Amino acid sequence: MDQHRKQGPAPKPDLEELSRQLESLRQENVRLKDLTVATAQNHPESLLTPPNIDGWYHLLTQNINDVIWLRDMNLRLTYISPSIERISGHTQTESLQLPIEQWLTPASLEHTLERFQQAMERAEGVSDLPTEPPIETEMLCKDGSTCWIESQVTLLRNPGGKPVGLLGVTRDITERRRISEELKERNRLLESIFSNLRQIFFTLNVSQMRIVELSPACEEIYGVTPEAFHADPMCWFAPILEEDRERVLKGFGALRSGTAEDRLSEYRIRRPDGAVRWMQSRIRRRNAGGEVFFDGFIADITERKRLEGQLQQSQKMEAIGTLAGGIAHDMNNVLGVVMGLGSVLQAQVAAESPLRKHVDGILSVSRRGRDLTRNLLGFARKGKFRREAVVLNHVVEEVISLLGRTLPKSIVIRTQLDGALDPVEGDPGQLNHALMNLCLNACDAMEDDGTLTIATQNIKISGGDGHSHELATERYARLQLTDTGAGMSPETVKRAFEPFFSTKPRGRGTGLGLSMVYGTITNHGGKVFLDSELGRGTTVTLQLPTIARVAETVAVVDPWPAETTNAKGTILVVDDEEPFRFAIEQMLVTLGYHVIVVDSGGAALEVVRELPDKIGLILLDLQMPHMDGEETFQKLQTIGGNIPVLLCSGFSVEDKTEQLLDAGACGYLQKPFEVDTLSEQVSKALLQHKRRMEHQP
Repeated sequence: MDQHRKQGPAPKPDLEELSRQLESLRQENVRLKDLTVATAQNHPESLLTPPNIDGWYHLLTQNINDVIWLRDMNLRLTYISPSIERISGHTQTESLQLPIEQWLTPASLEHTLERFQQAMERAEGVSDLPTEPPIETEMLCKDGSTCWIESQVTLLRNPGGKPVGLLGVTRDITERRRISEELKERNRLLESIFSNLRQIFFTLNVSQMRIVELSPACEEIYGVTPEAFHADPMCWFAPILEEDRERVLKGFGALRSGTAEDRLSEYRIRRPDGAVRWMQSRIRRRNAGGEVFFDGFIADITERKRLEGQLQQSQKMEAIGTLAGGIAHDMNNVLGVVMGLGSVLQAQVAAESPLRKHVDGILSVSRRGRDLTRNLLGFARKGKFRREAVVLNHVVEEVISLLGRTLPKSIVIRTQLDGALDPVEGDPGQLNHALMNLCLNACDAMEDDGTLTIATQNIKISGGDGHSHELATERYARLQLTDTGAGMSPETVKRAFEPFFSTKPRGRGTGLGLSMVYGTITNHGGKVFLDSELGRGTTVTLQLPTIARVAETVAVVDPWPAETTNAKGTILVVDDEEPFRFAIEQMLVTLGYHVIVVDSGGAALEVVRELPDKIGLILLDLQMPHMDGEETFQKLQTIGGNIPVLLCSGFSVEDKTEQLLDAGACGYLQKPFEVDTLSEQVSKALLQHKRRMEHQP
């Protein structure tokens, strides 16, 4: 076998020496050809016996890498150069004894015999010496392997024109064929990629304004056929929206003039079907052969733009929510003082007093402000949250029952409720409020005449659902409201969930309805989707994660026991807001409690250390500077673990509040509140603590 191919690569020869060898070989090859042709013309029979040639001819045939051979008309080998051993492993003597059937694989033998027959047919009646095109065949080697060879064959004739044999030159092309096959496979792969990619790739000869290469995706993405591109390479500008076209043309001009080498552009096009799509193009300029070429791609980035818009909207809503939560917290502290002192004053003013109506008015307006701040907290996802297993069908039925007594007869409410709807985990009051807001908005949009359809359905999220790609789990309960109202413009849809944004006339809405719905559903781990178009109504879709079905709707967090107590004692109030401390102190004093007020967690710890046996309850604000309510509670547990703690705040962070309740806090009181609410919650907290202590070993 070819031993030199099994060894490592030979050292690279000196370039000058290699050039001399090549030139010498070329000259010798010319002499050999001339000699062979002359001999073949004058004495072809002599070529069918081993030559008796000396000098350079003998040296060349003995050492050339290519194999020179002669065969008679029966295809028997009459001469072969020694170089055959380097290719096949057979010696010169062994080779002369092998029939042609043992030289080639069956497929190559069949091909060779067919070519020989065709050559003989072409040679009939022709007096010259035709040279056949090279033939590639697979040769059998001595060790059982195969290699590919290329043979250049010449038909030899005697002076009378009769064919007498074949003269051939064979070389090993195994490596060349391997490389060729690899290149073909790579080209097939590149062609497959080129044909199946969902981007438009192109090469434009700018000097000739001619498309050189163009991927088939152009029609699918751009809506323009390849023929149109080839006919007019500039046709891709025509669909660009007018507001983007000048900018794109300016960038293209910079590339063409050479002032820019690379250009990335984003623009919109209007496809032939009317759809507006976002495109991104990247074009690079290059020079080749004295001409200018542009290599580039165009990709449809409409989906990416949509997701970017959703992300921006989400970030905006998050920022607005943070602002709304802060405002609501501060407003609750203000309202807490007004409602607290107002309720104390109300209890001290007789019903028949002329001042009573003023006090009642103050409390009435304060309650309205409390409702507004609760809506803001719902939007900010920082409102009080009670977890229960809730079936949305029951919420729908309750809301429809309430609406039935207030809506005009011209509005028809239809339901399509899934009887096997899985429950969700949440606050039934907040979900009821959210659905009521949506129904009232829909009725306002229909202007007292239309149809409102409410549908529920269990869904399993799939990647192709455009209304669910951001949701985390697989099973959801979907609640969908569709009205036949006037619908919304795209600008209104974008801002619909922003707090204080309203399309209603002044005085008819606060702009907090949809924002509260957004906050409530998001707070429940769900999503809200709004589809609307002017003249075609509106569809609002709520998707909430489901929980395992239970036999009854059971509260996950057990509510405070209804039983209360009239036990009185000392209450420690911890709050950093001086007006609120004063208001709550007055309420508690009115209820008959002794009150100690402090303005920080550190001060509270000092009081507990000094009076560990005299504090009956601690009313602890969660939002305080330096040492907040969570840290204060944890330290109170170490020095006064038997003292019950009632949490209080203008808004609660759900996870943190539940952690403190699980850690032993006796309840949560959300600002603002009136004296009767405070009395009820304090009594329940004391009773809860009493029962807990009784059950301790």
